[in-house]
Formats: sequence, structure tokens, C-alpha cells
Amino acid sequence: MVLAHRINRPSLDVYAWFCIAIGFVIGFQILAVGGYEWPLFREATLSADFMTQPVANPPYLGIILYPFALFPIRVGIFLFSLVSIGCLYAVHRLTGVNKWLLLASYPALRVLFYSQLDVLTLLGAGLGLWAIRERKPLLVGLAITLLGIKPQVGLVLALVYLVWARDWRVLIVPSIVGILSILRYGFWPVTWPTHVLEFNAWRGNTSLVIFPWGLLIWPIIFNWRRLYTQEQLVMAIVAANLMSATHAEPYSLLTAMAFPHPLWLYPLFTMPLLINHRALLIGLVMVPLYPLIVAGLDRVRLQAGASLTSIRQRQ
Repeated sequence: MVLAHRINRPSLDVYAWFCIAIGFVIGFQILAVGGYEWPLFREATLSADFMTQPVANPPYLGIILYPFALFPIRVGIFLFSLVSIGCLYAVHRLTGVNKWLLLASYPALRVLFYSQLDVLTLLGAGLGLWAIRERKPLLVGLAITLLGIKPQVGLVLALVYLVWARDWRVLIVPSIVGILSILRYGFWPVTWPTHVLEFNAWRGNTSLVIFPWGLLIWPIIFNWRRLYTQEQLVMAIVAANLMSATHAEPYSLLTAMAFPHPLWLYPLFTMPLLINHRALLIGLVMVPLYPLIVAGLDRVRLQAGASLTSIRQRQ
């Protein structure tokens, strides 16, 4: 029993990771900087009409954020930041993605600093596939709910998880959250699409937007989907969703990092910032294309090897 307890105890590596992540959050709390998105989310959450604020997320977000919004702004920022750190670590445990590479990436640091919501869609991406494999429909429903918070990031993947699960129980959690949000904010599904269009017009294009050219990636993914592993297909879908959106921020690349990438790909999520934010598109485009390139090269090698063997046999 004692030995089992020692084996299950978190390693020094885990303690160090949490200390650095929490230290980053405490640092900007002490300086009273960061969390710049939180006041908007908090005000919309506590408002009787979520859409009176320039927040484009579906109003059921208010049900998720309500416990944090009850606290003063700086306290709410701190508590949500701790949850965000927990989401990053949970995804590491669920998918095996390197926690250090994830934490050190520009999208993760930006999301923690600004108190953005992409840690929730990141968790949705990782949790959803794990829950489908473990046959846990309620958790798949939770993952779908989290992915829907940012439709420009996770809407298509949420629909894919719904199909892959093949279980009506995945609708329980989204239905409960949806009903609660309608009771709180009114029948928002009717008016929310108009609000989104107004919000995007106000914000304008952002650095990751390549619409409509990004739509061209979907036929490529669909036609060669069998060349992806399931994890690669999930990340390709998220990347394609971002490439097809009319509004996408660089930190939303975080959700496309839910599963392990080749080591060389991680700098593409951060280093192009030395040029400009637009250069982050290099990393975004490589998410769906790299597995296809590797699969194509492997097929060429196999064909070349078969041809060489055939020639030797004839000789």
C-alpha cells in the first residue's frame, strides 16, 4: 500500500509545471494586469440580456461562467485562471500532449494572460475523443458544450463528436445548459445569429482569417481522411474550422494543439510572431497538411521499394 501511494504521488516535474503556471498567473495578479477580456464576459454573464454586451459567444456561456462572475473582477480572473491551468493539465493527461510544450506556446500564454475561453474548447477537443473511446456519453455531451462556446473553433468538431458517439445521451448536458440559459437570458437562439453578424462587422478581419480560401481545405480533408489517425483528424478539423471562419484570433490555435504534434511543429505556433501575427498561418495550415504529406511520402517509399524488389527479382 505504501509503495502504491508513492508510485501515484505526482512527480517533481508535475509540481514544477504547476508552480510555473500558477506563478505566471499570480505575477500578473500582483501587477493587476491581464484578464482584459474578463470584464466583458462578467458583465454579459450578470446582465439580464447577455447580448447587450459586445460578446459574440452563445449566451449559454453565461451559465458556465456564472460562478466566477459572482466574485469581484480580480478574484474572478484569478479563479478562472486556475481553472484554465487545470484544463491545460487535464488535456495533457487525456491525450498525452507534452504539458511543457503546451504551456510554453504563445496561444496558451496569451489565453492565460487575457483570461480567454480557448482553454475550454481545448478541453472539449481532448475530453470528447477520450469520452467517445471510453463510452461516456455524458462527458461527450460536456465536450460538445465546451466546443460550442466558440463556433469559429469547435462547431464542426462538436458535430463530428455527436456523430461518432452515436448515443442520444450526449444531448443531455447541452440540453440542460441550453434550457438554463434560455430561462436566464431569454430565447436567444432566435436573435443570437444577428448579434454575431453585428459583432463580426464591428471587429473586422483578424490575422488568422483567410476566408473564403480556407474553405478549400475541407475537400482535401474529406477525400484523404483515411490517411489521418483519429487524433490527427480531430486537429485537422479544428484547423479547417479556423481557416473557414470570418473571425479567428491567433490564440485560438490552442485548440488545434489538443493532441501531440511532431516536435518541430510547435515553434510554428510561436516563432512566427517575430515576423507578425499573420505568419502564424504557417502553423495553422501545417496542422491538416503535414499528416497528408507524411502519408504521401510513405506511400511513395513503399511503391519505390516494391518496384525495386520487382526489378531485382527479374534480374
